[in-house]
Amino acid sequence: EEKVTLSVVGAGNPLKLSPANPSICFGESVTLTASGAYNYSWYPKDGLSASDKAAVIAQPKKSRRYFVEATDLNGCVFRDTLKVEVKNLPAISFVEKVDTLCEGQQAQIKLAGEAQYSWRPAYGLSATNGKEVTAFPKESITYTINATNAQGCQAETKLPITVKTKVQLSATTQDPVICQGMATLLTAPALDYNYQWSPALGLDKTTGGLVTARPEKTTTYTLYADNVSCVIPVNITVEVQKAEPLSIQPAAARICEGQSIGLTASGGKAYTWDAAEGLSTVSGPAVMVFPPATTSYTVRAQDSSGCESQASVTIIVDEEDFLSASASVASVCLGDEVRLLASGAEGYEWQPAPGLEMTRSAAVYVAPEDESTYTVIGVNKAGCLDTASLTVGVSSLKPEFSLVPDKIDLATHTGVVKFSDMTDGASQWQWSFGEGSESRDRNPVHIYSSVGSYTVTLKVSNGICEESIQRPIVVSNSSSLAELNDEGIVRISPLASGIVDLAMQSPRPMYLKLRLLNTEGIQLVSGSLRLSDELYRQQLDLSNFGPGEYILQLTDGLETYSERLQYVE
Repeated sequence: EEKVTLSVVGAGNPLKLSPANPSICFGESVTLTASGAYNYSWYPKDGLSASDKAAVIAQPKKSRRYFVEATDLNGCVFRDTLKVEVKNLPAISFVEKVDTLCEGQQAQIKLAGEAQYSWRPAYGLSATNGKEVTAFPKESITYTINATNAQGCQAETKLPITVKTKVQLSATTQDPVICQGMATLLTAPALDYNYQWSPALGLDKTTGGLVTARPEKTTTYTLYADNVSCVIPVNITVEVQKAEPLSIQPAAARICEGQSIGLTASGGKAYTWDAAEGLSTVSGPAVMVFPPATTSYTVRAQDSSGCESQASVTIIVDEEDFLSASASVASVCLGDEVRLLASGAEGYEWQPAPGLEMTRSAAVYVAPEDESTYTVIGVNKAGCLDTASLTVGVSSLKPEFSLVPDKIDLATHTGVVKFSDMTDGASQWQWSFGEGSESRDRNPVHIYSSVGSYTVTLKVSNGICEESIQRPIVVSNSSSLAELNDEGIVRISPLASGIVDLAMQSPRPMYLKLRLLNTEGIQLVSGSLRLSDELYRQQLDLSNFGPGEYILQLTDGLETYSERLQYVE
């Protein structure tokens, strides 16, 4: 007898799988059981304890569908399937945490995510549930955090916190009270600490057990140790006594080059002047100075507390060349104004006066008729005099050009016009031909193709002056469509395959424009025609534009001849 193997699934399938909808958390396992047959085969094998038993243990790492193929005692084959859903464990991560606390400190610990959290032990915690707690243990401890997500899966993590004992730092100062500008030593014990001093104001350095302090005012310094945790900083104050102020009279002075002036100090005792050029003596309250240039002089003395004070004065020496003059431009166009500007003095007078609107101002305006030199006399605060001169050039430009021809009949002329610049001294040209086009050539050539009266403008420049000139040009067209139509010599003949034959013969020269439009008025073809007594022929291929109706137009600029054309494939 021949045996036939049958596979049965769905209704009438004796193969039963349990549980029906297994669901586990990641890392857990579930027992899958098949019944109703004799031999069983599970696949895929990934995550299964066995593949040929009725009951197998499944521990997949992600959701997995398993298939079972079973055979009964009669050799019939049955199949079924079930899916094991693997749910993710909650992820425990910290937004804020600490691993070390100093004795008596507390810290906020925050967790991320939306799970339900529990903490243990409760010792040193503000709460045992929630994603945010305050920890204040008095001794080192390890907290265990349990998280349960919305799918009922749990995960744990541990947070060890070390509690350290505080250490008190110490420091001393060589001189707790100093005069302003003096220095003192700040000293810390010679321990294996990385000392840090703050603020840095007046310190030669901010690290180490020995630093030099030279503060400008009474300052409290704080000593830290950044390599030792849980240290208690120490403060040490350096009192700064400000010396009684000295004064020098005059407090400021301005003299002319070669002059001298006396200086007198007051407010202290035992005066000493720093060596400087032009100083008559270095001791005593009163000295004479003969500075060759602007010089600062400093005097030092002790006050009643023994602190040294000092004062300085700067004697400004005005040199002879303190005055300067400039022009807004080196050269101007004839008739234009130029701005003359002087600086460096308190008062000014310009020469020569003719042509100047003002003569006693730092800035004046003048319109020279030819190259001119101007001189300004200036006086500064010290009463010193100086002069400065400058020269202003004058330029002129007269534009001129020619055009050939200046009148055009398009019927007999090509429309080409030659323009020639005749301006003396120009270096830049800008032509406008009156119908929207331009050129920057010196001698351009332009083609007019439309009837009209145009104004040609030439703008020239030599880098200083810019002038322009205009000339008219008239473009006409004596061609006559009416004359051609009267003669009956415009013939438009449709040919095969969309070809249209245009034939014309004129008794005299004429210039016409041709356009082919569709019924929406969109121009498809354009061109110009020059006719004579010889037969002119041109063919238009309407098949380039597809079947439809077209309009062929001829115009002489005044009259328009239109012919409707039909193209059918």
